[in-house]
Amino acid sequence: MKSDARKKSTHAHDSAHTTQSIAEHTVADADYASQLFAAADALDSKTSTENSAMSNPTESQDNLSSVMVLPAQCLMRDAVDLKAQLMTRLETVEAVQIDVAQLERIDAAAMQVLLAFVLDRGKRERNVEWCGVNPAFKEAAQALGLEATLRLPALGQAA
Repeated sequence: MKSDARKKSTHAHDSAHTTQSIAEHTVADADYASQLFAAADALDSKTSTENSAMSNPTESQDNLSSVMVLPAQCLMRDAVDLKAQLMTRLETVEAVQIDVAQLERIDAAAMQVLLAFVLDRGKRERNVEWCGVNPAFKEAAQALGLEATLRLPALGQAA
């Protein structure tokens, strides 16, 4: 009987250690992704300055919607498109709202892209607000240890 209790205790400890390890790697990967966001932003700024004569004068960052709705599936294969969509909102002055109400499934790669965006917005002293936080998204954030870092509201609370 003591052996069973010891096995359960060891398993719980191993599980907690694994979750902590995943969270540490995810945050480290997000820091790298954040550096990529910054580099891409610098390149975009240079390119937009060089091409300003060719750009449409009525098209501006101010006309871009600050609400982004994530699809039901947000997976590794979607990470590049997700990053591109987020990059267009990186410099938006008002809070960027990310609506996750339709989300049914999200993987670690997509969570890392979202984390990098949230961290970059934070460094720029700009906010991200979460709308429609559902159990699927909340559970994915908890499993990766990112709930606090993403600044998620409690389930049922508005952002």
